[in-house]
Amino acid sequence: MNRQEWLEKRHNFITASDVPAIMGLSKYRSPIEVWNEKVNGHTDENIAPAAEIGLDIEPVLVRKVGTILKCDAVWLGENLDVAFKVHPHYEYIAATIDGLATLDEQSVQRAEIEFPTDDIKPGTYIIECKTTSKWDGKEDIPQEWVAQCQTQMAVHGIDGVILIVLVMGYNRHYELRFIPFDKSYWDDHILPKIVEFWTYVQTETLPPVTSPDDVDIIKSIYPNVNDMVIEDNELEDMIDRLNQLKEQRNTLDTEIALLEGELRRKGENYKAILAGKYVVDFALQNRKETVIPAKTIKVMRIKQRKTN
Repeated sequence: MNRQEWLEKRHNFITASDVPAIMGLSKYRSPIEVWNEKVNGHTDENIAPAAEIGLDIEPVLVRKVGTILKCDAVWLGENLDVAFKVHPHYEYIAATIDGLATLDEQSVQRAEIEFPTDDIKPGTYIIECKTTSKWDGKEDIPQEWVAQCQTQMAVHGIDGVILIVLVMGYNRHYELRFIPFDKSYWDDHILPKIVEFWTYVQTETLPPVTSPDDVDIIKSIYPNVNDMVIEDNELEDMIDRLNQLKEQRNTLDTEIALLEGELRRKGENYKAILAGKYVVDFALQNRKETVIPAKTIKVMRIKQRKTN
């Protein structure tokens, strides 16, 4: 199976990389985005530069696992028939893994130094590669990564994932972690969400809105209006709440504008105002416009005062 065949095939499944979005853990995709991909085939063909770098560096990261742990580490990017697998009991759940590591007793000893744990034993484990500048290893592993790895383990029948992360930035370095399979988390939390979501896909029913960006997706899905009229009295409370929030927003927008205007009036001829714990700075800024002539505007910034 080549990469194009793999891309076409995984479209028909809920994959491990879809799971964080389905569970509401992803910062980049919502359940409705995934639903739109599965039902309408709407996918972004453009790979973000960061994601492209991540793909290019996968074989390097897999080899790094082998070097650090002194174990056999195999990158599966060119062996997608092995990397891609369907769950044995749920034919619509699938997962693709980056690599496999086989650890012997000596490798386990090295692993216990890298990530102290009693869960790792001699055997074969999944390798999952990540590249990021937003996690430096000091905090807990991001939950979206954990959910993805748990799905990979459930599908491939392997009880652990060795997570290798290339942390980008000034202090570039590798972070190695071990994620054991958590059966209760899979059975009680992840699997029910996938099953529920698959029902939305099969019935072509939109899942609940979870992101402001979902509105634009819904507009693109349903661009036309037919002659049908439906009645749904359960929406009355929702509409009441919507109207209430709009009124509050208008009131807040007006109050914000008045307060900002008064601050600007007070600082009309000054560089800054010292106001208790705050500093209000004023500066002239040249704004280049393409439609109207360029002009100089007065910019106001509010900051907290530095205390010694």
